[in-house]
Amino acid sequence: MNRKSIVSWILYDFGMAQFSMVILTAYFIIYFKEIVVGSIGGRGDFLWGVATSIAMASAVLSSPILGSFSDISGKRKNLYIVFSLISIVSTLMLYFSNRGTILYSMTFFVIAYACYAINMTFYNSFLKDIVPERDIEKYSGIGWGLGYFGGLTSLVIMIFLLKDLEHSKVIIIITAISYFLFALPSYILLPGQKITTQRGVSLFSGFYELGQTFRNIRAYRNIMIFLLSYFFIS
Repeated sequence: MNRKSIVSWILYDFGMAQFSMVILTAYFIIYFKEIVVGSIGGRGDFLWGVATSIAMASAVLSSPILGSFSDISGKRKNLYIVFSLISIVSTLMLYFSNRGTILYSMTFFVIAYACYAINMTFYNSFLKDIVPERDIEKYSGIGWGLGYFGGLTSLVIMIFLLKDLEHSKVIIIITAISYFLFALPSYILLPGQKITTQRGVSLFSGFYELGQTFRNIRAYRNIMIFLLSYFFIS
């Protein structure tokens, strides 16, 4: 068990929780509705819902394919780094959102949120490779708890920096930088994968593996029921 890998995995949770708090919950969501769009007629709520739905639909549709591709190609860590960096850079670009920049703001929000969600597929899959099976729940809980602490930390910082919605966008820069700094150790310390398939693997291999899974879904009926239930409840 590599303790440095475990610490780096947990630290990423701390960083991405700040994205969740600042962008999705406490600041940018309000900034988008009140400043970028304006609060007249509930248009901001509608457009935020559209952007969120597009991001989540993109993640739901692409995650199984990318997950299968990463498993058979051995490129999980590369994909993990790429998607987290895209999310971080897109978060940083939200700093340049202003009044009326609706399409710009929605575009970079969708990219940031979709890549954030997609990357959870790769992030979660590392845990089984860095801790013994008996300790997975323990370290998963530690990561989850530290993630909440990261969210609360960003909330406290935001309270101190917040002047008014329009002139406190430095919060977005701090969030993006923090997201990157807490992700950086995992780029270095998380293990790669051994390639167990032949050369020439492409993204289409992910579609093939996903198709195989659906063809054999009857063998995993209880798991399918659980996943569908979780999807609709959450």
